[in-house]
Amino acid sequence: MSLVVWIAIHQCSIHGSLAYMDDNFGFDPDRALTTYKPYRISMPKKQAALLTLWDELPESSQLLVAAIREFVHNAPQRRRTLREWQQILGWINWGLNVQPLLKPALQSCYDKISQRFIPSARIYLNKRTTRDLLWIANRFEHYDGVYLLKAITWSPQHADVTVFCDASLSGLGFWSPRPPGFAFAADRPDAPLLVEDNIFWYEALTVLSALHWAVTLSPQPFRIAIFSDNLNTVQMFDSFRAKEPYLDILLSAVEILISQQVDLRVWHIPGERNTIADALSRQLFTTVAQYAPFLKICTFQPPQLTSGLCE
Repeated sequence: MSLVVWIAIHQCSIHGSLAYMDDNFGFDPDRALTTYKPYRISMPKKQAALLTLWDELPESSQLLVAAIREFVHNAPQRRRTLREWQQILGWINWGLNVQPLLKPALQSCYDKISQRFIPSARIYLNKRTTRDLLWIANRFEHYDGVYLLKAITWSPQHADVTVFCDASLSGLGFWSPRPPGFAFAADRPDAPLLVEDNIFWYEALTVLSALHWAVTLSPQPFRIAIFSDNLNTVQMFDSFRAKEPYLDILLSAVEILISQQVDLRVWHIPGERNTIADALSRQLFTTVAQYAPFLKICTFQPPQLTSGLCE
């Protein structure tokens, strides 16, 4: 990021640019605004110039894609030294400046090299790390340009669509008051064998199901607010960190956010206030009708998770 700031100041004349870690900031005394076309909004000229610079930087991502594929496919005996692991992960972290949503896919690699300290030690590329690295390469290759978690703060009332989710050991359920009239219920699918907390996995899967549904609306919403009474699920989507097998759910959500260019927020709601979603998950449809007689209840099929993506 220090190098990016140097380029911004000395090559693009964006004077006064500063950074703390991966957070750029500064000031612009010019009151005149300019339009940044990708976002179709007016903003200070320096800010638009910095975003334009970031748009140019993704062109170098093709070199990163080639390096990732070389790291995976041409590893002797499917092993790379710790130094090589650190080099490729450092390069990918640089790329996260323009594709920050890809961060969760690095978790398996960091787990793989944790507690390793000898630079020349050769570390095996297992199925999971190979899959996640190639997934990152594919995303850089297919989704060029800057995709940022929007810095503009927005609250639930500013959402284009709001969804309430819940899961039980009986099933999954979600509903939306805006747009009104939509409620969905599903039988409980089988959880992966590695799941230690079944209800957490089902709650996260319900959020993913709600996201799948929300992006099919017309016109497609830009800001999607989803409420869950499971704190682990809220934290996972807030931090964008997860381990297997929850990581597959998170990567599937990331795929939607990047491909559909939508902004997602997952907020917590106390269980006692999540009564309609709770009744849907338990298939207590009479109870649902008592709380919200206007809802039309439909069934849905939860996404099938395969290799980090949905089918």
